[in-house]
Amino acid sequence: MRHAAANIECLVKGGLCSHIAPTPNIMPLSESPPYTEAWLTGPLNTRLYTRTYKAETPIAVVVFLHGAAEHAGRYTEMHNRLAQGNISVFVFDLRGFGRTALDKVNKSKDAAYGRTNSEWQLDDLEWAIEHVQAEFSDLPIFIMGASMGGGLVLGLMCDEKRRTHKPTMAVRGVITGSPCIAIPRHIPKFVLWIASGMAMFIPYSIYPIRNKNKDLSRNPVTNAQYLTDPLIHTPGSLRGILDMLGMGARLLSTTYVNWPKDLPVLFLHGTADLITSYESTKALFNKLPANDKDMIAYQGAYHELHNEPDGVREKALADIVAFIDSHLC
Repeated sequence: MRHAAANIECLVKGGLCSHIAPTPNIMPLSESPPYTEAWLTGPLNTRLYTRTYKAETPIAVVVFLHGAAEHAGRYTEMHNRLAQGNISVFVFDLRGFGRTALDKVNKSKDAAYGRTNSEWQLDDLEWAIEHVQAEFSDLPIFIMGASMGGGLVLGLMCDEKRRTHKPTMAVRGVITGSPCIAIPRHIPKFVLWIASGMAMFIPYSIYPIRNKNKDLSRNPVTNAQYLTDPLIHTPGSLRGILDMLGMGARLLSTTYVNWPKDLPVLFLHGTADLITSYESTKALFNKLPANDKDMIAYQGAYHELHNEPDGVREKALADIVAFIDSHLC
């Protein structure tokens, strides 16, 4: 989201698209994928594309939320490794993204790329937790998100009303990676004012500018794959991006006080992140009134820790497993 400011400025000059066409030719699955797929009906009767990675002898289950512009399939290796480490994973393409929005054959009739907002996303997260409770009734539940998803898992727990809902209270711990609390580039107030006004009339118009793939990680292979992935487009719609930025701003300024004090949380962030602000994540971590909290900074690492070279992705995975393992009881 480093270029969200530039995208918003484009609104003043025009160039918004009304939609992104569904994708008829979705990337083929591998012959023996390490997960099971299902189209499940979520809130608002929306069909959500889901994957479940089942560990042979699971000790916990993770509900995972991906970031803006992307989809669950970008975390296959990471989720498979968690399952191999006895941690099951449930992940879905978020409303407005991935197959949930673009699969021409299976998506809901009214689903479209970028058609989302933070309230719908939080409803979907609570639904996912309830689903996992039913599927893995005896396992401790952790929620984890990356980038936009990292902001959502924090936002759920800092929502004064939602934090007392039955699904939310079942969460054993939270892991947030490179969360979108803020972006490194300053967005002028007048630009946000104009964008907010436009969102009242054309909320789901799509930003015309994609993230720069070279800013995602220091891994040229995964950066190149980002450009050719048919499920990846811009960071989303006017409403979706404004909601994402607004949630991050509220977390840092006001809603952080609602964090359940006894709920453990782990923050992960690269110090050289060009997409979301490392400094803002550190500021939120320092403010959060959690009795059990930890933040791990990866020196020189970019935004996508799960794709970073030089041992970063391996260390990040080990840090996630260690956090879960230490909070099973």
